[in-house]
Amino acid sequence: MRPDDDTIDDRAMWRAAALMGQIGLGPYDLPEAASRAVATLSDLLSGTFVQVTQRDPASHAEEVLAASHPDPAVVQRTYPLTSVDGRVTGHLQLARGAAGDRPLVTLPDGEATDQLLTVLAGFIDWMHGPLWVTTGRPSGEHCAIVTDRGEVLAIPSRAPGPFLVPGSGLVTTVVAERPPVNQVSRLWWVDPHGAWHRVGLHGGPQGTLVTTSQPGLPYGLSGREMEVVTLVAAGLTNAQIARRLFITESTVAKHVERSLRKTSSSSRAVLSVRAVLEGLTIRPLPGPPPGLVDGERQVRNPSLDPSAVRR
Repeated sequence: MRPDDDTIDDRAMWRAAALMGQIGLGPYDLPEAASRAVATLSDLLSGTFVQVTQRDPASHAEEVLAASHPDPAVVQRTYPLTSVDGRVTGHLQLARGAAGDRPLVTLPDGEATDQLLTVLAGFIDWMHGPLWVTTGRPSGEHCAIVTDRGEVLAIPSRAPGPFLVPGSGLVTTVVAERPPVNQVSRLWWVDPHGAWHRVGLHGGPQGTLVTTSQPGLPYGLSGREMEVVTLVAAGLTNAQIARRLFITESTVAKHVERSLRKTSSSSRAVLSVRAVLEGLTIRPLPGPPPGLVDGERQVRNPSLDPSAVRR
């Protein structure tokens, strides 16, 4: 160690890495998680000024994600934060007052530091994803992160709206329909007042980023036609759809015919593929709860993942 260096204890590095992982998995909104991360690091690294920047994957411009003090010190050490797949997601910057005021702070070489920097890189990925997805989205859209346990985490400058709340029907639907990490799916959901909501699901490592809006129904379809399209995509026959919706089979046939025409689909198969790829399906499935309906076998719940559809 150089005489003008102050190397952090290796045990503090391991503890910092572990705590960063816990913060990334915890029930915090994004600003709170970032603040907790830098405050924890500052405390563990012997009162060191800590600043974490995040890099925009498109422009490579960097901005401060969070700092441990509102009046930044002179940055003395900068460490790139590299993800497990080799991407630089941001930088960890350390200082202890103005240059020459106190010994420079140095992280020890070795596995503990590598682990901390990798965890921080992943932490920034978790933070950056929701912010990037919501940037430029219409101001009327509601956004939030829903964890696998049904917790709802806030996103800066975005309102979750009245239905993205713990225990709601929408949150239950999001948990049930969670897409794989880095995959996106879309669906429609009807609120208790009968209003239709377009729901976007963006799979992430800590949960699902959810966006909701209320545009008009696609292709000029009616609400009943949307129900029929959903059940056609689930593989049900007209007779099965009629029993689920408590309407006649001839009425179902008319809805199917109109839906084919409105969506320019040449067959039920084409309509089914379009429904899945374009997110035209309703969740939960229309009709009685999943299970036996008049002696029929359980209705299949098709995947909303477009990769599951054979093109």
